[in-house]
Amino acid sequence: MKKLSFDEDLANQIYSKKFEQGKKSKRITNILWKCIKIICIILAIVGIIKISNRLWQFNRMYNSDMLGEMNGKYNEKFEIVSSDVNEIGSGTYILSPKNNKEIKFNASKKGSYTKDDYRETIIKYYTEKYVKENNITNIKIAESIINDPLYHKTDFLQYDFWFEIQSYNDIENIVRTLYNIESYICQNVPSKDMFTLGGKIRSNNYISKVQYNGHSQLDSLLYQEQYSYINYLKENNISTQDISNDELQRIWKPEKLKIIINNKELENSDKRKLMDNSFAVFNLELKDYDLYLPHLVEYVESIEKLEDNIIKYNGKTYKIEGDNYTDKNISYQCSIMKLQEIFNAKVDYDYNNKKIYINIE
Repeated sequence: MKKLSFDEDLANQIYSKKFEQGKKSKRITNILWKCIKIICIILAIVGIIKISNRLWQFNRMYNSDMLGEMNGKYNEKFEIVSSDVNEIGSGTYILSPKNNKEIKFNASKKGSYTKDDYRETIIKYYTEKYVKENNITNIKIAESIINDPLYHKTDFLQYDFWFEIQSYNDIENIVRTLYNIESYICQNVPSKDMFTLGGKIRSNNYISKVQYNGHSQLDSLLYQEQYSYINYLKENNISTQDISNDELQRIWKPEKLKIIINNKELENSDKRKLMDNSFAVFNLELKDYDLYLPHLVEYVESIEKLEDNIIKYNGKTYKIEGDNYTDKNISYQCSIMKLQEIFNAKVDYDYNNKKIYINIE
């Protein structure tokens, strides 16, 4: 065996030492890389948690904002079934009232604006439930979906229903049905002031405009429907032979009467022609005629005109404003009954020629 020289032996020792140092350095490097990887993973997890928390906070904030708007609008508590929104809460929602999870409706938020179909959904749900429970078969329904491109192409329900009448005598039963449906809805939702029933009475080209809401009275609704139908027949020269003369006299008066005040015909003072204040208009709820008082007093010399709609008559001062009556206040739209009470007006009706004669001394 060849014997190593001193130089070779020293070189081997140096190489072995460097080799061991290299292995140790590699182990340290591997450990450092592992530590770096662990730190990176920890930082990534922390970042994900922070981002998720921020998104959760955003989602909670804007979901709460949407719920707050719906709660305030309908005076009712809702919950979000699902949502597809961006980081500022704009997007589409499916909501449900907390007291009835069967009802689900669509809502959409775009910036500070919102739109929903809760009213339509509620009317559909309770109308069809009432109709089924009471075996009503003569109802007509029109239902459609409106896709609104202004609100993220959200699908909104549009729901209408009506009852056809064959004659005047059908009106009373249908009014009772509509009133019962409206009452049924109001019994089941706390926000009855927000709901005007979409149900109507129809006959050929006739469509009633009577509104059913949470404050409707059955007797008033019946009178309004009967008047509305008779007035339609009269205005369109359609026969009223199936309605007795007593009934016609009890229900109907011309919708508008031209005002003749102290032998002068009132002229329209509205230069924009948005309304004609030279007519007295029949008020269905009061069963009396209303007229625009600020214009009428201009034709009466005995009524002293002061300022800011303040007038003086027979030693008393009144202000014309709002729609309420007090000892010192008269409504803009003054009824004939109040006109007689306050100004001692003498009134004659000429229904055939659609005129009303008023005399104030």
